[in-house]
Amino acid sequence: MIALNVMFQTGLGLSPLACAVATVAIPVMAIGGSITSSALLAKIGRTTMHIGIVSMAIGVIVVDIVLRADSGGVTAWDLAGPLAITGFGMGMVFVPMFDVILAGVAPHEIGSASGLLESIQQLAMSIGIAAVGTVLFDRLGSGRGPVAFVGASDHALLVAVAFLGAACTAVFWLPKHARASH
Repeated sequence: MIALNVMFQTGLGLSPLACAVATVAIPVMAIGGSITSSALLAKIGRTTMHIGIVSMAIGVIVVDIVLRADSGGVTAWDLAGPLAITGFGMGMVFVPMFDVILAGVAPHEIGSASGLLESIQQLAMSIGIAAVGTVLFDRLGSGRGPVAFVGASDHALLVAVAFLGAACTAVFWLPKHARASH
């Protein structure tokens, strides 16, 4: 979200209000994705995570297509639709994630491990965003103005899609179904 807002404001020249219009679709649709995954998790198990990850990737790819089509005339409304798809996918992933990951772990064994797992995930995400931002936005976009900044975002979005592909593959190593409720 931070990288998108910086890119939208610095690269596209959108106002903070326009950024909010574009990105509000992510959390709103994440709620819809969460509700959908809750309903589907018992039936299709980890496949809900695959659906979510693929949805996220589709949304990011469409954002990239929109930016490539006309980076000078992109509006918040052009970005809101693809970001809504991305948000829906996020919701599909985050609700079942810990239940599927911890499926083989007995409740009394969980303790603070789920907190540790979340902390590691947050740290890795922050470091990853910082590294991608530094390499792609600073190195590829420096000195060439807003258009180059948007061009560098193209690479960052494609890296994000590659990470989503890796995540989709990694989900195959997780248990097929979520932990049974006790």
